[in-house]
Amino acid sequence: IAGFVTSISSFQPLFSDMMKTYQNTSGTNDKIKQGHIVEYTISGMKNSGNDNAAQTVWSDVLPTNVDYVPGSLFIKQGITWVALTDVTGDDVGDYNALTRTLTVRLGTGANATQGGTINVGQSSEDIKFRVKVQDEAVGNVSNQAQISTKGALAPSTAPAFIFVSGDGVTK
Repeated sequence: IAGFVTSISSFQPLFSDMMKTYQNTSGTNDKIKQGHIVEYTISGMKNSGNDNAAQTVWSDVLPTNVDYVPGSLFIKQGITWVALTDVTGDDVGDYNALTRTLTVRLGTGANATQGGTINVGQSSEDIKFRVKVQDEAVGNVSNQAQISTKGALAPSTAPAFIFVSGDGVTK
């Protein structure tokens, strides 16, 4: 009896180690209160998948109970934090006040209009930014970011989205 075995390989980039942490820059402890400034840092963006990531874009829609602190978006290049402008079209990062969305295009070849490539085993730059908790805010400050990318080997597939949270509590 003869048999036939087939296997379908799935190639995709993977950023499962991405972390989003926060620090209360206004208080003496970690309790976040109305009016406090919170700094988020996104790190660990290493492509641990089996395909290079193409058109890689990080984005974060801010919750309605915080306000973005203008001029606080930075990307880490080597050991140096480099400021990004909030304006669309002049560097790899921007903030859209209408949609409350921060965007940073990542990887080799990233520019003001499109994300770049992050090869398998390669890490992307870290990102940080600040928000101010609104005076009316109560309960949780729940914030989630995502990376959107397409695989280089299978670019016709739908983009992969990887989500990461960094939540704080207001008291």
